[in-house]
Amino acid sequence: MERRLFEPRSLKLVGAFVVFSLVWQPTTDWLVSSLIDDPEDIARALSLRWWVFLAAAALFLFIIVRQFVAEREQNFFRLKRLEAVVEAAGDAIYSSSPDGTITSWNRAAEVMYGYSREEAVGSGAQMLASSERHREEQWLLDSAARDQSVQGLETERMTKDGRQINVGISMSPIHDRDGNDIGSTIVSRDISEQRKVEDDLFESVERLQISKRHRELLLRQLVMAEEKERKRIASGIHDDPIQVMSSVAMTLDLMAHNAAYDEGLLDQSRTHVRGAIRRLRTLVFELSPPDLAETGLAPAIETFLRENSKDSGLPYEMDDWISVPISTEMSYLLYRVTQEAVRNVTKHADASLVRVVVESNDEGVSVRVVDDGKGFVTDAALSATHFGLKEMRDRLELAGGWLRYSSAPGAGTTVEFWAPPSRPLWVL
Repeated sequence: MERRLFEPRSLKLVGAFVVFSLVWQPTTDWLVSSLIDDPEDIARALSLRWWVFLAAAALFLFIIVRQFVAEREQNFFRLKRLEAVVEAAGDAIYSSSPDGTITSWNRAAEVMYGYSREEAVGSGAQMLASSERHREEQWLLDSAARDQSVQGLETERMTKDGRQINVGISMSPIHDRDGNDIGSTIVSRDISEQRKVEDDLFESVERLQISKRHRELLLRQLVMAEEKERKRIASGIHDDPIQVMSSVAMTLDLMAHNAAYDEGLLDQSRTHVRGAIRRLRTLVFELSPPDLAETGLAPAIETFLRENSKDSGLPYEMDDWISVPISTEMSYLLYRVTQEAVRNVTKHADASLVRVVVESNDEGVSVRVVDDGKGFVTDAALSATHFGLKEMRDRLELAGGWLRYSSAPGAGTTVEFWAPPSRPLWVL
């Protein structure tokens, strides 16, 4: 940095002394000639004026030197205060010359980059940038030469041990009194934690969006499952009880117009009505299961298996190994999934036996439904024929559980699922 001999105030005093020197002789000549008539007195007065001039010059010199020293001390203390502020700053601050040589290096820069002051000062600033960032470092030097500041540049810099850190950089050019470029000051802040928080926040938002889309998909699937169940119930009522009742009604009409009715036809109608009543009761039982809060999960499942066996003729076995309490909501979920699994066996498996095992494990409750039926190819398990498996799995996953299955043609099927003992559910 350029240093001047005199500061502005000292220069003013020097100027005043020069003016005083220029006007001293003509002014004293005029005063002596105007006030003194005796030539000898005039000669003595003119000889004394130089002593007065020398005394005045000495006084001016004393004042100038004193002012110069005071200004230098003031600048020194101002510089020391600035150095203390820079040294105490939490951000890494360093200065560099126009060619990129580091000229100052504060304590925070030592901590951030790992270089001591002795190592950094005199080295090129490009040591802080990886090879692919050297052009960026040169751009900062060129910006300083054009008197352009840089604010909020987010980039990467390299520490002494080779680590890449995320930093935010601000650069301000430095000029001398005449406006010439003499370097720049760089302030860099480690934003690695900030960037990590931003990245984590971004990932969280992405996960939330994915979770939201997943919930929306599950909701659509559950709505479709409910609609499918309504259609199944309507079809079951229309295809069996209603048709049976219609047939019985027609038979009764014929009997009403024919006094000599057939007793066997009456017995057949009575049998059809009783069968329709039994199937309607089964349907009502499926729609409205027993109060699981009172009966418990395992007894409710066994009751369902018994009613299903009466209606379909499918034998069953039941094992109850539950040893943990289960919330009512989770009991209903496990009951419904078991009901759907057994219904699939009844309709599609051509099995001679279905076995249900309910047990406590992994701090939850698992149910295993095993049949000895015809099985199926698992790759096609999520086709239209076995769409119920996907509905069952979606319901369990929504509650924090899981479902898996195994099967092969001619080897039967095993469906196993698990759910935590207690978890709030918004849909069952």
